[in-house]
Amino acid sequence: MNQEAKVVLPENLNHYIADYLRRKIFCGDSYRKGDQIVERDIAEELNVSRSPVREALKELEHQGIVVAKPRVGWFVAKHTEKELREIMEVRTMLELRVFEDLITGDRLDKEDFALLDGHMKKEKRMIAEKDSWLRTVGFADLDMEFHMFLLEKTDFSLIKNILRSLYYQIRLSLLNNMCSDDQVELFHRRHVIILDGLKNKDFSKIEKVLSIRRQWYK
Repeated sequence: MNQEAKVVLPENLNHYIADYLRRKIFCGDSYRKGDQIVERDIAEELNVSRSPVREALKELEHQGIVVAKPRVGWFVAKHTEKELREIMEVRTMLELRVFEDLITGDRLDKEDFALLDGHMKKEKRMIAEKDSWLRTVGFADLDMEFHMFLLEKTDFSLIKNILRSLYYQIRLSLLNNMCSDDQVELFHRRHVIILDGLKNKDFSKIEKVLSIRRQWYK
């Protein structure tokens, strides 16, 4: 790799490559669940050595996005139905604590709710997207954005780290679970109910919709 190429690379190369790979995986047009990711190919694409690519893949492995098979290579994670149910169980328990804290700690202000209302409008526009694949990928992004926004409003550092990792894993599953118009609409209705519960400080309403969501994965 020449000196000129090194100059334009970001300082935190590992995270840059990890983000690059996340985008390729989550968009679904480069890698599907179970596909192999070849270190050499990524290194050549980005004109870097294999070392930062390997470190980036280890970061994605920690997040549950890829898995390493000894003497074989790296593969996009492919969770079983049982694993997905376990992920959703843990997610629900932690999110209930987050939502309770958002309400009892009065952590959302008028500006936050205005941003969330705007987000709901984005979701409605995405639901109207005619291309089913663009709708699925786009709404999966919005779903993650919605939950990440709320997560960042809490002070639970450990819960944040766990849920971020779970959200990445769930993001992979959404590409398969939101293929129909009905499923996309269902995800949106959940968000509307959660937002209404937060606005009115009605934790029981949120608790009920998350309980129903949990049953959907059983």
